[in-house]
Amino acid sequence: MFLELNTFLDFDNKALPRRFVVISSDDAVEHTFVLNHMLMLYLKTGRRVFQLNFVHDDAFFASVCQKLGINLKTYAAKNAFRSFSCLKLLKELVKGSFSDSSHPFAFLTAPASQHGDDRLSALRSQVLDELRSFVVCDDGAATKGGEVLVLVDDVSSLLNFGLGCREIAGLLLSLRLEPLVRERGTVVAGTKSCAREDDADCHRLCTYLSHLADATIDVRGLSTGH
Repeated sequence: MFLELNTFLDFDNKALPRRFVVISSDDAVEHTFVLNHMLMLYLKTGRRVFQLNFVHDDAFFASVCQKLGINLKTYAAKNAFRSFSCLKLLKELVKGSFSDSSHPFAFLTAPASQHGDDRLSALRSQVLDELRSFVVCDDGAATKGGEVLVLVDDVSSLLNFGLGCREIAGLLLSLRLEPLVRERGTVVAGTKSCAREDDADCHRLCTYLSHLADATIDVRGLSTGH
């Protein structure tokens, strides 16, 4: 789909350098088409993808991939793909009337004194456990073959929960520094990009992540509308 992009990032059939890549876009353009490209590129070339979704549900990416002949359920059955849906977690919290104090998103309704300074600790722990179980076989050994792509759809959505830049960046860094990922994986995170005067928090987050990243892809629309 984007051969020039693959060349620029070394995203081809060979083993990738261990990288942290940020993909940003404004409200006029969605960066998810780049995420879809990377998702399909990895799966089609025999590599593996762990997807962390905050905004989109599993059906969104499955539908796009299906149109291009890629069945995510088939890859999931081969342990080549796994999705961690935060939307499902939020639905569980709502169904339980916010009564589960150990829920990863319990901080949304809990008093500040109950969750401390690290409000994402429970979510981070759950995501890392799921990631490790994906990368490691039942016998405790790392699954052979292929690089692992950790794909995050839109971390800026966490700003809507009142979380700060350092908390959000800390979640991404924990994924990047996880030994199993550091040895064989690349982390690609999507985020919204805003002008400082429009949304200071969003602008600060995008700038902060760009400084931490090895590469940043800023998606913008053309004057032609494409």
